[in-house]
Amino acid sequence: MRTALQRSACLALGIALGLVARPARAGEPHAICYVRMIQASHEGSGIDPKITRLRPYLEKAPFTAWKKFTLLDEKDMTVAPSTTDRFTLPNGKQASLTYVDHVFTPEGKHRLRLRLEISDGEKKILNTTFVLDEGGVVLQAGQKHGNGTLILGFSCDIPND
Repeated sequence: MRTALQRSACLALGIALGLVARPARAGEPHAICYVRMIQASHEGSGIDPKITRLRPYLEKAPFTAWKKFTLLDEKDMTVAPSTTDRFTLPNGKQASLTYVDHVFTPEGKHRLRLRLEISDGEKKILNTTFVLDEGGVVLQAGQKHGNGTLILGFSCDIPND
């Protein structure tokens, strides 16, 4: 049996968790997600003028280790909760983005949990889950591409239906 102090602590924890993020209700919104595929290189200089939303991030460490950024491809996708969209990366590997779930921040903004998987044939190279706030950006780098490194930039918006 729980003591009054334990019940109070559990109640306080539940209230605190409710303030941090509350689960979305039935009918979670779909998201429009944008994937920008960029080659970062130590040779050359400059940021491709077509890279707009990601430019401020590429101009800061640790990305300042590279000198040139070229937009190779972009994919815009509409994903619904618990669904997956697949796409091919410029290096030939297969990627998928899964909309895991959605919550609201205390400020009432949308926060998505997404899973990125990258595979090379049957071999899984990456399987990571990340949180993306509405209007935010997540960058994933590390795969080789040509004479540089592939950087994937993710951002999502929730349309006002």
